[in-house]
Amino acid sequence: MLQLIKIFNFTLLLSALVSCSSIQKNETSIGLNLVSIKISENTFVVRDTSFYNTNVLVAKMPDETVLIASSMYDTVTTNKMITWIKRKLSPKKIIAINTHFHADGTGGNEAYHNNGIEIWSSNQTKDLYSKRADSMRSSLAKFVKDERLSKNILKRKNLPAHKFFDSKQDLKWKFGDEEVIISYPGPAHTKDNIVVFLPKQKILFGGCLLRALNWKSLGNTNDADLNNYYNSTEKLLAFNPEVVIPGHGAIGNKTLIIHTMNLAKRATPKDRL
Repeated sequence: MLQLIKIFNFTLLLSALVSCSSIQKNETSIGLNLVSIKISENTFVVRDTSFYNTNVLVAKMPDETVLIASSMYDTVTTNKMITWIKRKLSPKKIIAINTHFHADGTGGNEAYHNNGIEIWSSNQTKDLYSKRADSMRSSLAKFVKDERLSKNILKRKNLPAHKFFDSKQDLKWKFGDEEVIISYPGPAHTKDNIVVFLPKQKILFGGCLLRALNWKSLGNTNDADLNNYYNSTEKLLAFNPEVVIPGHGAIGNKTLIIHTMNLAKRATPKDRL
């Protein structure tokens, strides 16, 4: 039985590496430290390579609305991404989703506001952001080694979303014949982390809740719920995605969910099991 489990895990890992390799070949530079990675005809990941390979999902819907899931850390970088979106995808409307209250979920809100982009977040994210945004900006600017990025973070205005929803129920949007599901699986990386799923394309944006395969830990767990991380992550398997996008690092498939579950299991204190 143990040998069968090892073979199964190896097969999943090999499948993830092949999937990841084919996707990464579609990578194109779109500016200083920014690349776009084409996943499908109108769906991309925009990655900031200057700081932990931060990923943002950008998807053009059939009605020409462009959906952005998550954010860059600062206004300047987010503006560059928005300029690329407008040039590349010619959207009629842009909607952005704050995936959690940390800067890699909300740091582009000033740019979104300035460009007339409609921003959504959960009520949980709204409350945490209002309490922590200013202190997080200062601590992140001190932590960042890149002087340019540090200055940009300090200059960033912290602005909330425009519209809010109750994360106790999935938020489902229809854009033409394509559905978008915004779901709260439970506390993990943060108390408010949400995921975005495109059922028609079987693409799951897990954000910072999920770890890329080369990550050997859960990363920043200062605001994590280690009691529930495993169970919250396990719920994502129900989506049965074919493409899985972590908040940072290489794109893969549902092996990233299993990988994160294993990391969460090891990180959970024994007295909490």
